[in-house]
Amino acid sequence: MELCLAGMEDLDQVERMYRRIVADMEKKGLFIWNQYYPAEVLGEDIAQRRLYVCREGGAIWGAFALTEWEEGEGDIRWTIPGKALYLDRLGVEPARSGKGVGTQAVRQAMAQAEKRGAEVLRLFLAEGNEPAFRLYQKLGFCRASGIYEEKIDLGHTLRQSGWEIPLAAGIRE
Repeated sequence: MELCLAGMEDLDQVERMYRRIVADMEKKGLFIWNQYYPAEVLGEDIAQRRLYVCREGGAIWGAFALTEWEEGEGDIRWTIPGKALYLDRLGVEPARSGKGVGTQAVRQAMAQAEKRGAEVLRLFLAEGNEPAFRLYQKLGFCRASGIYEEKIDLGHTLRQSGWEIPLAAGIRE
């Protein structure tokens, strides 16, 4: 599977993939994303050169954004010092779920973050997203203290924990 920056020519395919992801999440009782998010920010992610796609044979099987900051970063007590990038909007085509695409995508995100000079990769993880918890724990991410509460709509708050992992560039002997 190859990793590359998404281009505007990828937008329709990526939006369709995220819509399938949202439908799959809802079937599983996970109401983290919806019909608007993340689809509404993908074009901006592409324009800002922060959306990466994982493709194989022309098909996009996963995508993620690497951002310089995240809203709520001040609500978490991060423990790993250094320049951080944030992994955001990691999505895997539901038909490829459980086939290692998420693991490969996160590993590629770590390598890309390191190439961009980051010493630590951080992310926010919504409560109840057990598949993501298992993935990040398996890959060595550690949970930081604190919770970021994001008001989604009237009466609904998304509670998110912060997770981080040092990158090889950030490990000093």
